[in-house]
Amino acid sequence: METQVLFVLAESGSSADLTVALAGVIISAIVAWVTARRTIAGDERRALREGNMRLMEWAIAYPFLETQAFCDEWPSKPRGDEDATRYEFYCCHVFNVLEQCWEFCDGDLDKMKHILYPDELIKSHQRWWLHDPLNQEAYKVPFRQFVTSRIHAITGGEV
Repeated sequence: METQVLFVLAESGSSADLTVALAGVIISAIVAWVTARRTIAGDERRALREGNMRLMEWAIAYPFLETQAFCDEWPSKPRGDEDATRYEFYCCHVFNVLEQCWEFCDGDLDKMKHILYPDELIKSHQRWWLHDPLNQEAYKVPFRQFVTSRIHAITGGEV
């Protein structure tokens, strides 16, 4: 298709025609790029909303997941216990949603607060995050540093 366009442009003969055609191509490319960026941002925002809704649904169905007493007892729950297993999966999802939000907002905490409450989630589930280093391995180093810095800011360095 590019060769056809170039062929047509070459036959036009006038440099004014060529300039108009090139301007049209450039404008079309810019419009396509802007449209694609908006579509991607909309898809990312929709995925964040869905992830956040899933967190709320789980917290309503299993209120202990957000009960501070349960979270503070972690990891004393015996492995294999149904509640402990559910909490493991829930925390994975919590930090997955946090990472999505962190990436969407380019690591800007103020922007993140317009989508969800990162400090509240991090404070509640910090024991899960800190207990097993394997919990952190799936996440990018800058995000891990963000979570660690938020834990220190929230707790004053005490865990």
